[in-house]
Amino acid sequence: MKNNKFFSIIIVLFALVVVAALIRVYSSNETSFLTTADQANIDEVDQSDMSTSEKLLSQEDLDNSAQNFFGNLETILDTDYISPVDWPPLVRVLSGESYQCVQAGNEFQQGGETKSLIFDGAEYCVTKVSEGAAGSQYTQYAYLRDFEGELVALSFSFRFVQCMNYDEPKQSECLHEQENFNITPIIHQFFSQLK
Repeated sequence: MKNNKFFSIIIVLFALVVVAALIRVYSSNETSFLTTADQANIDEVDQSDMSTSEKLLSQEDLDNSAQNFFGNLETILDTDYISPVDWPPLVRVLSGESYQCVQAGNEFQQGGETKSLIFDGAEYCVTKVSEGAAGSQYTQYAYLRDFEGELVALSFSFRFVQCMNYDEPKQSECLHEQENFNITPIIHQFFSQLK
């Protein structure tokens, strides 16, 4: 019962973080990270004039792709000290919004840390919020990306065990695994398979 309440609190907290990240992205008056050439390519395909069935990305297609792609992630990750909590990721198309990323915050403070990230030529706006609990740290992630003229958001969380609770050599193995953990290549692979 205690764990159910804790996970409910984590889910509510994560929802608030995602909302805060989206507000940060949309309320910014800063220059978009898209180049003029990129914006021209997007403008050529004015999706606001398309019906829902003609859009490049449908919510149903994204949900199915996410379920298929992320369904066996535990096998892909092959981690001993990190495990997914909210899985598969929640994927949403944010129609009519433009990509802007306002870098701010701290991962361990309310609202988390938001930063721009370029991976293999693709731009992402990533928000991370981490909070400690007895024996573990929970990190919530929100990835935003302009994909084929639509803003797509993925949100999920992972549990990181407290490595200092282990004796050697497991403590060193745990620290090494967590220091080298990077989910971005997997998120990027998800977007790449959508094409």
